[in-house]
Amino acid sequence: MPRINYANTFTDQRVKLETENLTSQIDGARQTFTISRPFFSTRLYVYYNGVRQQVGYNITIASDTTFTCDFTPETGDTLFVDYSPI
Repeated sequence: MPRINYANTFTDQRVKLETENLTSQIDGARQTFTISRPFFSTRLYVYYNGVRQQVGYNITIASDTTFTCDFTPETGDTLFVDYSPI
């Protein structure tokens, strides 16, 4: 599967979003992942192997810095997030 190169940050007309690579947290068992900064729950976008996941469907926000997947990413998979920091 081709890898997607993500920018460190990008801005739309309404809000600044940060991008973070969480791939290093994947260990084949973990389902809960931590973002380095608190985020607004309405501005979290999770990309698993380049495919955007849906918060409320297969992504659950656990706190203002963590979220849980209803799947278990395997070693070699990628996990990126775009989020709006608080």
